[in-house]
Amino acid sequence: MAMSLFKQGVLCLLLLASCSAFADCHQARGNEGLDRGYNSLYDLQFQDAQRHFSLWRMDHPDDPLGPVSSASSYLFQEFHRLGVLESELFTNDERFNARRKLSPDAHLKKLFDQEQSEAERLAGAALARNPRDVRLIR
Repeated sequence: MAMSLFKQGVLCLLLLASCSAFADCHQARGNEGLDRGYNSLYDLQFQDAQRHFSLWRMDHPDDPLGPVSSASSYLFQEFHRLGVLESELFTNDERFNARRKLSPDAHLKKLFDQEQSEAERLAGAALARNPRDVRLIR
């Protein structure tokens, strides 16, 4: 049975509206994995953060935000290990000045450097594709 032109138009409008709503919802949730990762960082759950960032990167392999997020996890993991995140370090000038020299973890530094290099590579490639990509030129 043939549908009237009016019914076809209404059906098309409903379909377009549902596709638009799905796209908006998907875009809004597109950074959910990053949000979870950064929440894990805040809670000092570095392995969970890396897991969330890795999952997000699988869906966004060309986005430099993935390796930047992983690098931030390594950086904060190192800050935590060294006690830099403890407020007591900064409450007393004498204690701060008398602190021992901190030595970075060579393995975490290597991982951080690798992620930073990957982020720069991905950002350069994205800018080559679109030099006006506002996400990359801030």
